[in-house]
Amino acid sequence: MTRLIIIEPTRLRADFIASALSNEKGFDVVASVTDLEQVSDHAGHVDVALLSMGFPNGEALETLWGMVTNDPCIRVVAIGVSDSEGAILQAIEAGASGYVLESDSFDKLIRVVRSVSDHAAYAAPHIVAALMRRLRDRTGMQNTLPNLGRYDSLTDREQEILRLLASGLSNRAISAQLFIEYGTVKNHVHNILSKLRVGSRKEAASCIAYA
Repeated sequence: MTRLIIIEPTRLRADFIASALSNEKGFDVVASVTDLEQVSDHAGHVDVALLSMGFPNGEALETLWGMVTNDPCIRVVAIGVSDSEGAILQAIEAGASGYVLESDSFDKLIRVVRSVSDHAAYAAPHIVAALMRRLRDRTGMQNTLPNLGRYDSLTDREQEILRLLASGLSNRAISAQLFIEYGTVKNHVHNILSKLRVGSRKEAASCIAYA
């Protein structure tokens, strides 16, 4: 039995998806939540998460990255509006095992969920091609150690936030822990990515190992 959680900003859609999946053989919908802060309450109790990318301010990507960082066994299916390579690659690089468009059929959603629950990643052919291009573009960079001078360029506060980021905390959680504004954390994270010359939180966190 595959245990599922539905993470969707609107209650009507969350309940509809949960109800539909509950009627499918082999699925047990553990929870459906509309608040990202509630996701951690179900950590370790689900096998697959269906996560809408429709949450504002990029918080869905933060949640996705935090989920797979804190629970390597969980599989996440991202449900997005955009079919652009950039949007899909962002989700995959943050840790998604599959990506389904809101305009796709329910049958396709079922196929993707079953696929990732069997520990098989799902991606359309053009996305596989895009991932291969991205990998080729980065090949030269991956053969060398990160430039440690870039880490040293971070301020003490930025290094502190990077360590919390690497532990899997979201911007909102970092804000609460350090007692600073959420917007201030976002600015710090933007500066960290810029100074480290990386494109994602995951890449930034990997620099900790070489600091």
